[in-house]
Amino acid sequence: MNCWHEHRSGNEFITRHTHTEASVALVISGGYEEAGDRGRFHVRAGDVVIHAPYDMHLDRFTSSGAQILNLPYTHHLGFSGFGRVKNPDLIARAAEGDVAQAMELLVSAFKENSLLTLDWPEQLAQVLSKDPELCLGDWANEFGLAAATVTRGFAQVFGITPSQFRAHSRAKLAWKMIHSSNLPLCDVATNLGFSDQAHMTRALRSLTGKTPSMCRAQGQMDSRQLDRYCSQSNHGSKFRS
Repeated sequence: MNCWHEHRSGNEFITRHTHTEASVALVISGGYEEAGDRGRFHVRAGDVVIHAPYDMHLDRFTSSGAQILNLPYTHHLGFSGFGRVKNPDLIARAAEGDVAQAMELLVSAFKENSLLTLDWPEQLAQVLSKDPELCLGDWANEFGLAAATVTRGFAQVFGITPSQFRAHSRAKLAWKMIHSSNLPLCDVATNLGFSDQAHMTRALRSLTGKTPSMCRAQGQMDSRQLDRYCSQSNHGSKFRS
């Protein structure tokens, strides 16, 4: 198992980027704003952010910059989203010698905590991430906003337009559905509003670099690995690197 440290300068800005693998970001010091698939939130020392595969976001760091410990996410951890730990320095020191021990400390200290802000751009992002069929015009009218205002204001926060965000969300939902179920691919495409299965295939390739069949095969492999872990846990084995 590997971990890596990030040292970010004051007021640094990182453009939108994708996490191809799941990971855990523990803020050791400083803070930053992250705006991505799950909305916009502000983190500080002790906050924990779980990044799922193919999460995409940008980062705006505070004047003090930040130190971040990135740890690998594994299926057995049993938590997702956001949380806090009381002593991030203790976990960081443990990671220098034993990543597995650091992970155990993180799991035992982790407390769920919502970090999200709820202005209208964040509300729109949350809706689009769950419902890519949302009509943007209807949503803007409901909030009393002009379509141009929605497009401009959303892009200022998230770095892309609502339409681009929706396309990414649709592709990610397709990946999740294909990765975790046996639903026929044509049904996945229909349920998520793709024009056809070929459209979904192009979107998945753009997001993951893989075809739908490759994503399904990976999901089946991950499921078998999780089953083996659960079986070992039931026989009293502990997490090891």
